[in-house]
Amino acid sequence: MKKIMLVLLIVFAVTLKCVAQAWTHYDTTNSGLTDNWVTGVAIDASGNKWFGTLSYDVIKFDGTNWTSYYPFGTSIHPPFRIK
Repeated sequence: MKKIMLVLLIVFAVTLKCVAQAWTHYDTTNSGLTDNWVTGVAIDASGNKWFGTLSYDVIKFDGTNWTSYYPFGTSIHPPFRIK
């Protein structure tokens, strides 16, 4: 009976920790994202968050600063979009 109670207590504690995590919703109004259509997200070894968008750019968020990397080495978006 003690083992069952211990297992239930551990499951409850882990579940509570997972529920208590805060989520942040990023979009073009509260971030450096250039498009609300995010096609991919990655986190590198340094903790930087990388976002790929439908606007053909890649955005890096280091926790404070947003940096956009555009294709072809320019800050001008291509004149076409895939819908």
